[in-house]
Amino acid sequence: MAAPLFVAARGPWDRAAALHSLSTHAIDGLDRAEPDEARHTRVMRVEGRALPVTVRLNADGVRATAADGPPLPDAAAPLIRRWFDLDADIEQIDAHLAGSAVLAPQVSQRPGIRITRYVDDFEAVVSIILGQQVTLAAGRIFLGRLVDAFGEPVDGLRAFPTPERLAETEFEALRDALRMTRARAATVHDVSRLYADGFTLKRGEGRAESLGTLAAVRGIGPWTLSTLGIRTLDDTDALPTSDAVLRRALAAHDLTVDHPHLQTWSPYRSYATVRLWSMGA
Repeated sequence: MAAPLFVAARGPWDRAAALHSLSTHAIDGLDRAEPDEARHTRVMRVEGRALPVTVRLNADGVRATAADGPPLPDAAAPLIRRWFDLDADIEQIDAHLAGSAVLAPQVSQRPGIRITRYVDDFEAVVSIILGQQVTLAAGRIFLGRLVDAFGEPVDGLRAFPTPERLAETEFEALRDALRMTRARAATVHDVSRLYADGFTLKRGEGRAESLGTLAAVRGIGPWTLSTLGIRTLDDTDALPTSDAVLRRALAAHDLTVDHPHLQTWSPYRSYATVRLWSMGA
């Protein structure tokens, strides 16, 4: 077997938080979660190819191998680095959040909680749409149906469907496969057609414009955009104020989303949100 591709973490890493995120978001057919072994396998698209990739999370970073044996291409490294937020200056972030009476105990006990992101932007958008106003478990069921019906088989797993595959699918067939409301299925179909026509999520200066394009799609609102900011767009300061888990975690500390204390977490409110999600899980 080829030597694993190693991607180092910058500073401390609470890998237990990453493994929990992987296992609680795992989709039947797409993912094979093995948190007790600190291992996770899923299909990733690398340089246009759908590859089954196994990652093993260690204290110092991630070791990744292609499940079918050949070495992973170098292009997989930046995907893995962004997936697990390995380049974040987590010591600076934790030092800032440690100034909060709400977050300080957890920062002290669990330094290095990073953001576990989606590996693909289109997958992120569709996943977050299907998670709107439902439990995490329900969202996973919808995604499992989508992957089973339209995902490309790859070595016992399936790749997440491409936008072209979903865009060319008749709307009623898509809705029947998902077994969900017309409105939600229509949003997935519209986003698929948008991506199939060449849309991409931009980072940096183009982020606001691309989010504006998504916001024009019926069924995409502030929660979806804020969650995208955290879980795929590298936004360090997003705060999904309508998120139910976030609100419950804040309520446990006698806080609401409009409390002035939350502003003290800026410019790292995304990381504060992830920490509060872990408290409320």
